[in-house]
Amino acid sequence: GYVSPIRFWYRSSPRDMIPLSTDTVPSVNDPPHVISNMVTAVLDTRGRLSDLLAVAPQLDTSAAAAAPTDWTPLFTAAALPFAEFHRVDSQWTPRVYADERAAWEGPMPGEPATRLRVEAAAYRGKAVSFQIIGPWTTPTRMQQTPKTTSARVIAVIGTALALLLLAAAIALARYNLRVGRGDRRGAWRLALFMLGVFVLAWAFGARHRADLQVESNDFFIAVALALLNVGILWLLYVALEPYVRRYCPDLLFSWSRLLGGQIRDPRVGRDILIGVATGVFVTIALFLFRLTPMLSGGPAPVPKPINYQFLLGSRYAIAAVLRIVPNAMQNAMFTTLVFVVTRAVTGRLWAAAAVAIAFFGIFVAGEAGDSLLFNVLFSALFSGAFVFTLMYFGLLAQVAAFFVQQLLVNGVLTADMSKMYAATSVWLMLTIAGLAAFGFYASRAGQPLFGHLLPRE
Repeated sequence: GYVSPIRFWYRSSPRDMIPLSTDTVPSVNDPPHVISNMVTAVLDTRGRLSDLLAVAPQLDTSAAAAAPTDWTPLFTAAALPFAEFHRVDSQWTPRVYADERAAWEGPMPGEPATRLRVEAAAYRGKAVSFQIIGPWTTPTRMQQTPKTTSARVIAVIGTALALLLLAAAIALARYNLRVGRGDRRGAWRLALFMLGVFVLAWAFGARHRADLQVESNDFFIAVALALLNVGILWLLYVALEPYVRRYCPDLLFSWSRLLGGQIRDPRVGRDILIGVATGVFVTIALFLFRLTPMLSGGPAPVPKPINYQFLLGSRYAIAAVLRIVPNAMQNAMFTTLVFVVTRAVTGRLWAAAAVAIAFFGIFVAGEAGDSLLFNVLFSALFSGAFVFTLMYFGLLAQVAAFFVQQLLVNGVLTADMSKMYAATSVWLMLTIAGLAAFGFYASRAGQPLFGHLLPRE
């Protein structure tokens, strides 16, 4: 099937094709600088053309008659069998000027039950627009289809809960600071470490320029955003830590040892290993839930977007991995704050778990597709796995679980070494395997790798 696209810009010749950096991602529907002969090429992760936009010359004094447009090279670039597509009336207007329009419909390769529509346009015999339209494609230059009532309700509830939780964290942090409670040293360690992660991610993933003024402006913007996120993490830690130590001290055992430099502590290793297992489990569950409707004759799931940085090479992929670290930390702390506050208010462990599962489930609703039943079941399974990991293994295990799950969902993994992102895929898998291997090694507490195969005398 067709998967998430990656966008390239070039002028006149594909030899000048340059991937866009994350800080300058335009919409393919609205190029930032429309220049004659500029071309936008959108490729999927298999290198197939899915969208093309070429700007016609602003000044055209040619009076020669245009030759008939040959559409077959575009179908070949898109890996679509031209012979299996039949002409239909054009419905989607091109985004640039054209004097010829054409449209076709046919089966999607590998999924003949799914019909694709191809809309194209040309100017003086040269293609200026080419777009593959699937059942999931929606128009973006006109009034959007309104969201369903349930989707709007979920969005409002999610926003309200996030704001309420942030306000509660501010109030608890302020109170803890006033009475002199909390591990401020640990909070500052965490904040400085995360700030370093953000700066390192910017160093790897930003588009650097020789102009010192532009480069410094980009750096300070990146640092400003980093300080905002780091400030939220510091706030959550100050608000959370005293209550965790009072009501659920076992949640911080491995976390405290890790902050104290005991990296090879058996408890640290065990919790990292458990977190990796949880992250892999919920990722597999997500894909199974999304594919289940097809087993009953339903349509293929709508392709989910991925982080295209993983497709641009190791430098950008490293930046994307680094940005996952503070995001995983924030998710874990928000979930832990809900769990611990509910535990303190109700005094019941399972009530705290139920509230935390319901809270976190609001934010993952809709990930399993359009089926309400599947979304409810998936939200309960997904959030339940993370909350139970927190209950039984602590904060560090939950952070590791969030990190691995986001890495698997946003990254690109393949066993086909001919893919352009194969090298990135290999080291992403090695990263996850390395975390699991380290967790297993540390959790053995110096015991032999395979135990004592022979009985001791």
